[in-house]
Amino acid sequence: MKKVLITLCLIILIGVAVNILLNSLYYIVPHPADEFTEVEPPPAPDYSDGRFWAALPEREDLADLVPKNTEARDNQKDAEVDVFFIHPTTFLFTHNWNATADDEWAADMVDNGIMPSMASVFNGVGKIYAPRYRQSSIGAQLQSDKPEDMEQSLAIGTSDIIRAFEYFLKHQNNNRPFIIAGHSQGATHGGELLKYLFAEKPETTERLIAAYLLGNTVDRENLDKHLHICNSKTDTGCYLSWNTVLEGGDAGLVTKRGETVCVNPLTWKHDEILAEASLHIGALPMGGSAELKEPYPQLISAQCKDEILWISKPGREEYNIVVLPGDMYHMHDVGLFYMDIRANLKERVQAYFDRHQ
Repeated sequence: MKKVLITLCLIILIGVAVNILLNSLYYIVPHPADEFTEVEPPPAPDYSDGRFWAALPEREDLADLVPKNTEARDNQKDAEVDVFFIHPTTFLFTHNWNATADDEWAADMVDNGIMPSMASVFNGVGKIYAPRYRQSSIGAQLQSDKPEDMEQSLAIGTSDIIRAFEYFLKHQNNNRPFIIAGHSQGATHGGELLKYLFAEKPETTERLIAAYLLGNTVDRENLDKHLHICNSKTDTGCYLSWNTVLEGGDAGLVTKRGETVCVNPLTWKHDEILAEASLHIGALPMGGSAELKEPYPQLISAQCKDEILWISKPGREEYNIVVLPGDMYHMHDVGLFYMDIRANLKERVQAYFDRHQ
C-alpha cells in the first residue's frame, strides 16, 4: 500500500511541475503562511551520516537499476568517474518554505521514484552520489509576489548542495573526474554549484566532464563565462540542458522564468536541425520502481528551436497522461531520452579520458 501511495504522489509531484509558474497552481498549492524571515530554517543535514544520501555507490539502492532486455549494466563498482546527482522537488502540498532533509514522504519519493527513473541513467559510467537537501517546497517556488523570500528559500537548498559537494570532494571523490547532474530544482542548484566551484575551487573544475542541467532555465550570463554549451556527443568541459514541449505547444511557462538552453538529446548538438525518430534510441517506460521495463525505441522526433526542445507526440499514451499546460513534458525530460542519455554518457566519458591521457 505504501508503494502505491508513493507512486501516486510521484505522479502528482511531476504533474505539478516544480519549477514552473503556473497561474492555476498558484491558487491550488498551499503557500507558506509566514514570511520567510519569521521561520526558523530546518536543521542542516550532516553528510557524514548516510541517511542524508539518497544514493551511494557502495550501498544497494534503486539508482542501481537498469532496464530489462537491454545491454545496460550497473557499472558503479568499477567506474572511473563519479556522478553528483541533484534530485528535483519532492516536497509537495505544504505551508512550509523548506523541507527537513530527511522528511519521510519527500525522501520516499526520491528513493522510489527519482532514483530509479532519473539517477539510474548514470550508473553505466559513474558511481552515483545523490545528496538529500532542504529543498524548497512547490508553494515556496510559486511565491511570485515574494521573490526575495523565494530566492532565500532556494538558497538554503543551494547551501546544502555546496556542503554536500565539499564532503564529496574530501571524503568520496579521491580526485576522480566527475559529472554534475540535476533535474528541475536540482538543475537550479547544479548551476549554483558550478558558479561556486569556478569562484572558490577552480582547480576542481578541470575534472568536470560535463554538467547535465535538465528541465529548467539556466544562468547563461554566469555559466558562459566558464563553460561552453555542449555541441557534440564527445564535447567535454561543457554544460547542456533542454526543456521538452510537444510540437505546437506553448513553452511560456518556462521561458518567462529565465533563459533556456537546448541541446538536442537525439544528436547532442546545439542547433535547430530536426532529428528524426529513427535516431531515438529509447524511452524508459513509466512506473518502474522495483524494476525498469524494456525501453521503447524510435518513439519521437525532436528539434531545438528558440532554445526549447520540441518533440512529436509519443506513440505510447502513458507519456501523455500527466502533461503540463502548454503541452510541456517536464516530467519526461529524462525518461523520454533515457537510453539516449546512457549511450551519450559512454561516449562523452570516453572522450574525456582520450583527451586527458
